[in-house]
Amino acid sequence: MTNHSNRTLARLAPLAAAAALLATACGSSTTTSQADAQLPQAATAADDVALDVPAPAATTPTEAVVTAPPVTQPATTDPSTDASTDEAETPDTTAPAPEPEPDPGPDPAPDPTDTVTAEPPVSCGDFGPIPPIPDSMPTLLFDTDGDGNEDDEVTAYGDIDGWLLRVVENGVTSEALMTGIPGYANIANSYKVDGRDYIEVHDQELGTIFTLATVDGCAELLHIGPGHEEVIDLVPWTPDPDPALIPLLPSDLTIYVPPCGFHAAIPGGASIASNITVDVAADGTADDQIVTYLDGGWTMRATVNGITSEVSINGVGPGATRALGVADVGALTAGNEIIATVGAGAYTTQIGVFGIDSNGCLFHFLDSSGTELAMSSGASIGFGDRFSCGPGYIAGNSWSNQFDGTYDMGGAAYIESTLGQFTYMPASDDYSEGLSFDQLPTDLFDCNGLSL
Repeated sequence: MTNHSNRTLARLAPLAAAAALLATACGSSTTTSQADAQLPQAATAADDVALDVPAPAATTPTEAVVTAPPVTQPATTDPSTDASTDEAETPDTTAPAPEPEPDPGPDPAPDPTDTVTAEPPVSCGDFGPIPPIPDSMPTLLFDTDGDGNEDDEVTAYGDIDGWLLRVVENGVTSEALMTGIPGYANIANSYKVDGRDYIEVHDQELGTIFTLATVDGCAELLHIGPGHEEVIDLVPWTPDPDPALIPLLPSDLTIYVPPCGFHAAIPGGASIASNITVDVAADGTADDQIVTYLDGGWTMRATVNGITSEVSINGVGPGATRALGVADVGALTAGNEIIATVGAGAYTTQIGVFGIDSNGCLFHFLDSSGTELAMSSGASIGFGDRFSCGPGYIAGNSWSNQFDGTYDMGGAAYIESTLGQFTYMPASDDYSEGLSFDQLPTDLFDCNGLSL
């Protein structure tokens, strides 16, 4: 029984070996699990009979799985990598993904040793608002910084400490003080030094010239004394005109002369104290212009019905000439009269009246003594003056404090009895004694709704 079984196994061994070879050659139809299950049986039979038939080489799992595409693995130098694989690994040709840039984090704190020297902003101090005219003169434009543009604001104005010149240059405000000016001052001139405007301020009463400019962006008083004298080399040479080019006028040519004379434009350096448009002609249209300005002295200019005329105002003192408006106070002069301030006292403002004559020219009304009319309005603790007006008249009242604490007050009205002159209106005077303070007038100026 045993010999028969051995012979049977011997005959089956070559068939098993052939089947194993066939399975190796046709691995696409034989799964790895089938080969693993059959090969141990064949090897066991061969061991029992010790045949000289060589056993087939064992098939590794790597050689058996050939249907799936190879998986590309990144290259490694790890010595633990399985080196038994006979096939060379395919090199990776895929470009590596860019590594993200590292986060710089917050900005580092500045190094205190790295200091940058910056120009400090120009500051010349803090200054309040400029008082209104007449305590200040109009603002003018100059080139105080020498940048070629007349865009720097310059204003002269009076203050309790004296007169000041305020300059606004490149947005920076500064002031320079001028002392010893008893009355009014104005910007009278300017001249160039290294392309920058130097400003001359004129004391109207004493004639002193104050020269000011900006130094490092701030206004400074540079000089007190005579005004700037032009260098002779800077005066342009003008040749004498050729007599042959002077046109000859016909002997019968009539040259028009305005009824009130020729009047040039108001100088650019003059200080304008008032500029109003009112109805002087009493034609129902407010189209007559009245201007008062300071240019070495106070002047009032009127343009009525197209005719320009002007008069000088004398004895203004520390006050200013300002046109307040019009009122019909003259009984003989046509149209409305101009009411204006013409000076100032210790506690009063002086009021003047102006009219237009039959030629269309401006004139200053006179009082009964033949001097230019100036009536007072104002009060202190012990004294007071009131000015009022109405159709065809002007009036004044004055009062003073007595030793017993009461007040005496008197007044009168005045009319235009002669063309251009106001005199006393008969039976218009009034006198009162023993008045209390509460009985005194409180409205010190009452004229056609105008105000000082």
